[in-house]
Amino acid sequence: MRVANPSSEVRSALLQLENRTQVSKEVPARRDFPAASDTRDTFKISGQALLKHRLFGMTDPDRNAPQLGKTQMGTSMNYVAFLTRDDRRFLGEVYEWARDNSMDLKYVDSLGLNLASYREHDDGRTVGRLNQGKVFDKDGHAMYYSFTEKDAATAQRILSSTALTSTRLDQGFVRFITDKDYGAMHHNDFDFMEQVIKRFSEAGLDRSFSESAFSAYEYKKDNFIMTRSKDKRVLGEADHLETGHFTKKSTKPKPITLESLRADLRQALFQAMGVKSFSSLFALLFKDKR
Repeated sequence: MRVANPSSEVRSALLQLENRTQVSKEVPARRDFPAASDTRDTFKISGQALLKHRLFGMTDPDRNAPQLGKTQMGTSMNYVAFLTRDDRRFLGEVYEWARDNSMDLKYVDSLGLNLASYREHDDGRTVGRLNQGKVFDKDGHAMYYSFTEKDAATAQRILSSTALTSTRLDQGFVRFITDKDYGAMHHNDFDFMEQVIKRFSEAGLDRSFSESAFSAYEYKKDNFIMTRSKDKRVLGEADHLETGHFTKKSTKPKPITLESLRADLRQALFQAMGVKSFSSLFALLFKDKR
């Protein structure tokens, strides 16, 4: 797959989407805390302790989880730390609800991780749109991404529901992740999110709701539809070669030669002395001897 002269926003979106694709299935099953089914007849830990343990990897529930703000966006910090205080309070309650109803907590993990990614990218503002005709396969066909028929129907049902207007789950995030230009290539489980939206809204859950539908989390790889344009364009050497969803330049690195080493040393000397040429360097060194 190739990306022809992509903008930095599109490259960032592709990298971000690939990095998040594995994240739900990589959440470790931490066994030093009781599993959801273990807590019903023994003791129950708080939702905040579950959140700290499962998303932050913390075993001490009394420790404060790290929190980052907008000034740290774009750094190499753990993106989970961008969850706001309100996010954490809300997700803690979702963890407790899922735990008390024997639902697989990986559904909550996935929701929390996608919400954290949304926060990390300034509530989605720094993520470039897909489906803009800038992503190509190796043959030059433009590539477009959309939800599966099932996910598209659930997304539409969520967006048109009355529960969305009063839910405690951030509505901006819901609209972002259900937009195929942002969420098609990777998103949390829409069916579970639909129930979370209802449960934590004025509408409440439907009588037909069944907890057993979420008793075992199933990771779905490449859970999207990809289409290619009929026409194709000729891709040049300056285009970027993409492996998977990662963008890599196809141009070879400049070979190291004796002359290139000399040029680098010369440039380093000029920079250290604050000059731009040998004549300027000589003038600086011998200015007091004239």
